[in-house]
Amino acid sequence: MNPTTGIYCNGETLAPEPVSLDFSTDGQLTIQGQTLHQLVSLSKIRFSDRLGSVPRFLYLPDGGTIETADNAAIDAVLAQQKGGRIASLIHLLEQHSRVAAAATLLVVAAVALTIKFGLPALAAITAERLPTEIEAHAGQVALSTIARVVAPSQLSGKEHRAIQARLDRLIELRPQRIEVKARFCSLGAQYPNAFALPGGIIVLSDELIALADVDGELEAVLAHELGHLEYRHGMRSLLQNSFTLLLATVVTGDLSALSSVAGTIPFLILQNGYARQFEVEADAYAASLMDDAGIDRRHFASILKKLEASRPPEGVDFSYLSTHPNTTERVNAITAK
Repeated sequence: MNPTTGIYCNGETLAPEPVSLDFSTDGQLTIQGQTLHQLVSLSKIRFSDRLGSVPRFLYLPDGGTIETADNAAIDAVLAQQKGGRIASLIHLLEQHSRVAAAATLLVVAAVALTIKFGLPALAAITAERLPTEIEAHAGQVALSTIARVVAPSQLSGKEHRAIQARLDRLIELRPQRIEVKARFCSLGAQYPNAFALPGGIIVLSDELIALADVDGELEAVLAHELGHLEYRHGMRSLLQNSFTLLLATVVTGDLSALSSVAGTIPFLILQNGYARQFEVEADAYAASLMDDAGIDRRHFASILKKLEASRPPEGVDFSYLSTHPNTTERVNAITAK
């Protein structure tokens, strides 16, 4: 089989690396990059399902991922494996089901749309019914996009794993519908930040981790981001801001448009923020989860105040608090029993 190409991320930092992919007939994948050489058994790789012409993701056993736009190559590999033909059949059936899916959405739209609340309501309904595979693709595309414009995390792998363990302890109290993983980057001294992407991804900047230097503060941030994931705020924001395009995507069955739009999710969140309602919901979720974990809510209030104090100069939007509700209001709501 002819080699193809992809973009590799190691699962801890967001530093992307172009790689060549060579699938052998004996069930092995050779991954070759400038600083990387791996030989991985195909039986240990999880392949994302095909969704139109959306790029595919290969999930490696060490936590790394590879994004490739060569769907034909992946289809050929899967066709050689047990279950590959079943996946292809599902892809064919999926295309025939899109007319029914579009009709369902239009019926929901006719019932739900009103002048004032229609778009948010329809976005919420649609986000709730989106297949997990589409949400996961959107998150991976968004992660790959932001990985190209941020600096790699300077924290050690040991520090990354310790933070993931803290996140896992919160998840034990509130099991999630999908696996949630922390990813790390550096945004520069002025930009302490954290945000959740669809598909169970929480991105944390080194600067925010350093700012949350009191036990309980980082848990407060993680709990808040888990709230965004629980209520699918990322997909709902994307749908509300580009719903016409996404509806056209469903009707035509061409999910490549969804792929391109999904890449704007991190910038949508970082520059425009979430709707006030979404922040209130995530704050309430975080406060409740902190209660369950035995963490004083005042730690949430303290990290909010630190973030407020670290706000960049006027005109710089790349801030965790850039469009969030008033900090004093949030602190009062969070600390109220």
